[in-house]
Amino acid sequence: MAEKYDSQIAAKQKELETYKQDLEAIKQQFIKDSSAFVANWYEETAKSYVISESANTLKIGKERLSEMKLRVSELKAKAEKIVNEILSNPSLWWHLSPESKEISNYPYEQYDVNRMPEILDKPLRRALGLLGAILGDYGYNVTTKISYSISPVSWLDTSIYTYGKPPVLFYPNAFACSNEMFLTLKRYNETYKKAFSAYHEVRRLQLEKQNLQASALWGSA
Repeated sequence: MAEKYDSQIAAKQKELETYKQDLEAIKQQFIKDSSAFVANWYEETAKSYVISESANTLKIGKERLSEMKLRVSELKAKAEKIVNEILSNPSLWWHLSPESKEISNYPYEQYDVNRMPEILDKPLRRALGLLGAILGDYGYNVTTKISYSISPVSWLDTSIYTYGKPPVLFYPNAFACSNEMFLTLKRYNETYKKAFSAYHEVRRLQLEKQNLQASALWGSA
């Protein structure tokens, strides 16, 4: 009798694999969208510091400002590589390791562009935080060293213990993601819910089959 479950399990597993393929494609699109956002953010944020902290800008002068601008451009050129490395971590994406995640809520839920889901918010802040090393080097109100004062503002992830290692840079302020990122992640969340349901249906059917086999074994003993 346990064999009757095989076709049901196979059908659900096939459905689940289709969802996983869709989720991988959406993940790749989100990385692409995020790379474009981060590259633009580096340039726009650097410019905003140059303008808002004009006294420091005038103090460092044109030559050093040109040097800083070049470093920002170089960082911008690396944005795709940076974001790809950070957001390719399998622990961030349910479809890459569903067995290791028993999630009862919806970790990819978001309400607007101003607040990313926590599971992706921190990694993105680490990508953005790399700009802090440049701003700090040119005297803007940013530090990438351990500091207990409110000024300059620390751009470090204090939740990570890095004894003997370089500190993890981290953007501490509010930021709004791009509309493209928002919409792509919305697609991931919607597909994730369907995949999550299919995954647990497979597990339910497998457990029922296992229980039936155990009962039959007891009866034949």
